[in-house]
Amino acid sequence: MVTGFVADIGIWLPYTAIAFWTGSLTMLAETVRAALMMVLELVVLALLRRIHRNRMAEYEFGTGKAEQFANLAIAAAMAVSALLFIEGAWNKFRSPPEAVPVLASLGMALMGFINLLLNGWVAWKVWLAARDGTSVIMTGQMRSRLSKLASSVLVMLALFVSSIDNGGTAGLLADAAGGLFVAIVMLSVAWSMGREALPDLLDRSLSEARQTAINRALAEHFHAYEDLLAVRSRQSGKAIHIEVELAFAPDLPLAEVARRSTALRETVIERIPGAHVLIVPHAA
Repeated sequence: MVTGFVADIGIWLPYTAIAFWTGSLTMLAETVRAALMMVLELVVLALLRRIHRNRMAEYEFGTGKAEQFANLAIAAAMAVSALLFIEGAWNKFRSPPEAVPVLASLGMALMGFINLLLNGWVAWKVWLAARDGTSVIMTGQMRSRLSKLASSVLVMLALFVSSIDNGGTAGLLADAAGGLFVAIVMLSVAWSMGREALPDLLDRSLSEARQTAINRALAEHFHAYEDLLAVRSRQSGKAIHIEVELAFAPDLPLAEVARRSTALRETVIERIPGAHVLIVPHAA
């Protein structure tokens, strides 16, 4: 992820300079989209570093909400930017700009090609790190990088046509179409991120199937405890939290209470993989 972030910064600076020099709608849209995604990558990278260094104790229920809040903020900014670029494409049709200098036109095509190569290289690096599927964050980054690689192919084609037919109708259409494509991609990504992030910012109750799985696990271990005091369950982001309060016989040795609690906990996790299960014992 550090490699990808440094590569993005390295290409973004000259890319932005040429975008303002040429006034290319496609390049301007790409610079804004890339800047917003880099902010999100920086947040994700910071979360990963804290997770790997075991510094997330202040997040009692994990990092799901922190990550989803960042996703929602970036999605909102991306949606607004996309609408502005759609308006820009319409204005470009109404008032076609003059041809840009030849050197700027060549730089536009060159940056599109370099951007494609860097995106391919970084996507390969991220895929190597995320291919085992053990990290939800890295799997998300892999999908993001692959979609970015696919879109950069079409962006490069639009920039090449704009460069070859500098100031012509085909070049104008290619640049406007490229800008519209990037805007549509931004709207699609914003919708996807917002749809996933917004519900996860609020705790949700577990599905009926999962609640049934908890009840069945408790029924299987019915003889292990004296009384069922409370069951609390919720879903925060992708994390599932289950807390069960049980009453045990007061003369039961602590080691036996721990053994029975562990057995119940393992049964619940077997039925609901990945769940965070806490058994709270009480004396009957």
